[in-house]
Amino acid sequence: LFRLNKLLRSIEMPYLIRRVESSLAKAGVKVPKNPLKVLKLLLVIFLLAHLNSCVFFAIANFNQHANSGNIDGQHNWANSEGLIDLSPQCPGTAVPLKAVSQQYTAGLYWAMATISTVGYGDITGDLDSIQEILYSTLILIVGMMVYTLVIASLE
Repeated sequence: LFRLNKLLRSIEMPYLIRRVESSLAKAGVKVPKNPLKVLKLLLVIFLLAHLNSCVFFAIANFNQHANSGNIDGQHNWANSEGLIDLSPQCPGTAVPLKAVSQQYTAGLYWAMATISTVGYGDITGDLDSIQEILYSTLILIVGMMVYTLVIASLE
C-alpha cells in the first residue's frame, strides 16, 4: 500500500515519450507518425489492463475476506475460478508465487478481453456480486471510449 505513490510516475509517460521522440529526431531517425501512435496506444492499453486486473481481483479478494465466516456469502469471480482460499484468515500465510501468478494472469486475461470488448465470457463477474458487475460494465464503457478515440485519432 505504501508503494502506491510509485504509480504516480505513470503520469510522466507522455513527457518521457516526447523526450525519446526528440532524441531520435536529433539523431536523425525519422519515426513514422501512425506506428508511433499505435505504440502509444498499446502502452495505454497494457497500463489500463494491468490496473483493471488488479482492481478486479481486489474486489474479489475484499468480498472473500468480508464474508470469510460465511461460505455461502462468498460470491466472486476468483472464488468461482478456484483462485482464492475458501476460508481466509488474517494474518494468514504467505501466498505462493504460483498462485499469485495464476490470479494475476486470470485478472489480466479478463481485463484484456473486457477492454477490447471481445468478452469471451469464461471469466466474468459473479451475478451475486453487484460490485463486480458494476465494475465490469464501467470497464466495457471505458474500452469502447478508448477504441473510439484511437480510431478517430488515426490518419
